[in-house]
Amino acid sequence: MNTQIVLRFLTEKEVLEIHNYQTQVFGGSPDLRDGGLLRSA
Repeated sequence: MNTQIVLRFLTEKEVLEIHNYQTQVFGGSPDLRDGGLLRSA
């Protein structure tokens, strides 16, 4: 059996949406420490 795994990188928008959701659910600062670091990843 040949199983193929497909990887897809998250967009910056998706990462920010996940971050927003996580801070709403679990608390924490809604701010990013380093937006440039996120964009370079």
